Amino acid sequence: GKDTVTGVIGKITVQEGYAYNSPPVLKAYVILDNKSTVWGTLPAKISCAEVGDIVEFTATFKHAPDGNTHAFYSRPTKPSIVESRAA
Repeated sequence: GKDTVTGVIGKITVQEGYAYNSPPVLKAYVILDNKSTVWGTLPAKISCAEVGDIVEFTATFKHAPDGNTHAFYSRPTKPSIVESRAA
Protein backbone atom coordinates (compact mmCIF):
# COMPACT_ATOMS: atom_id res chain seq x y z
CA GLY A 1 0.00 0.00 0.00
CA LYS A 2 0.86 3.65 0.00
CA ASP A 3 1.82 5.80 2.98
CA THR A 4 2.06 9.55 3.46
CA VAL A 5 5.28 10.91 4.97
CA THR A 6 6.63 14.28 6.01
CA GLY A 7 10.32 15.01 6.30
CA VAL A 8 13.28 17.28 5.66
CA ILE A 9 15.21 17.00 2.40
CA GLY A 10 18.75 16.04 3.37
CA LYS A 11 20.22 15.69 -0.11
CA ILE A 12 19.22 16.13 -3.75
CA THR A 13 21.20 14.54 -6.57
CA VAL A 14 20.87 14.43 -10.34
CA GLN A 15 21.02 11.02 -12.01
CA GLU A 16 21.27 10.40 -15.71
CA GLY A 17 18.20 8.87 -17.33
CA TYR A 18 18.31 5.14 -17.99
CA ALA A 19 16.94 5.19 -21.54
CA TYR A 20 18.73 6.69 -24.51
CA ASN A 21 18.17 10.46 -24.68
CA SER A 22 16.03 10.51 -21.53
CA PRO A 23 16.31 13.59 -19.31
CA PRO A 24 18.18 13.56 -15.99
CA VAL A 25 16.16 12.64 -12.89
CA LEU A 26 16.22 14.41 -9.51
CA LYS A 27 16.57 12.04 -6.54
CA ALA A 28 15.89 13.09 -2.95
CA TYR A 29 17.12 11.75 0.39
CA VAL A 30 14.44 12.66 2.95
CA ILE A 31 14.88 12.45 6.74
CA LEU A 32 11.59 11.67 8.48
CA ASP A 33 10.47 12.83 11.94
CA ASN A 34 11.41 9.46 13.51
CA LYS A 35 14.97 9.78 12.06
CA SER A 36 14.29 7.11 9.40
CA THR A 37 15.35 7.96 5.86
CA VAL A 38 13.81 7.41 2.43
CA TRP A 39 15.31 7.74 -1.05
CA GLY A 40 13.57 8.11 -4.40
CA THR A 41 12.62 10.36 -7.28
CA LEU A 42 11.73 13.93 -6.33
CA PRO A 43 8.23 14.60 -7.71
CA ALA A 44 8.20 17.11 -10.59
CA LYS A 45 5.59 19.28 -8.82
CA ILE A 46 8.12 20.06 -6.07
CA SER A 47 11.28 20.00 -8.19
CA CYS A 48 12.01 23.53 -6.94
CA ALA A 49 12.47 22.17 -3.39
CA GLU A 50 15.88 22.62 -1.80
CA VAL A 51 17.92 20.87 0.88
CA GLY A 52 16.41 21.82 4.24
CA ASP A 53 12.82 22.16 2.96
CA ILE A 54 10.10 20.15 4.69
CA VAL A 55 8.11 18.15 2.16
CA GLU A 56 5.14 15.81 2.28
CA PHE A 57 4.10 13.15 -0.24
CA THR A 58 2.39 9.80 -0.59
CA ALA A 59 4.34 6.89 -2.07
CA THR A 60 4.95 3.16 -2.05
CA PHE A 61 7.85 2.22 0.26
CA LYS A 62 10.18 -0.78 0.26
CA HIS A 63 12.57 -1.41 3.16
CA ALA A 64 16.25 -1.41 2.32
CA PRO A 65 17.74 -4.91 2.59
CA ASP A 66 20.50 -3.81 4.98
CA GLY A 67 18.56 -1.92 7.63
CA ASN A 68 15.26 -1.10 9.29
CA THR A 69 15.70 2.68 9.27
CA HIS A 70 16.01 3.22 5.52
CA ALA A 71 13.56 2.65 2.67
CA PHE A 72 13.21 3.37 -1.02
CA TYR A 73 10.08 5.04 -2.35
CA SER A 74 8.43 4.90 -5.74
CA ARG A 75 5.44 6.44 -7.50
CA PRO A 76 5.21 9.54 -5.29
CA THR A 77 1.89 11.41 -5.47
CA LYS A 78 0.29 14.44 -3.80
CA PRO A 79 3.60 16.21 -3.17
CA SER A 80 3.81 19.54 -1.37
CA ILE A 81 6.41 21.76 0.24
CA VAL A 82 5.20 22.18 3.83
CA GLU A 83 7.86 24.69 4.82
CA SER A 84 10.56 26.28 2.72
CA ARG A 85 14.04 26.76 4.13
CA ALA A 86 13.99 30.28 2.71
CA ALA A 87 10.89 31.23 4.72
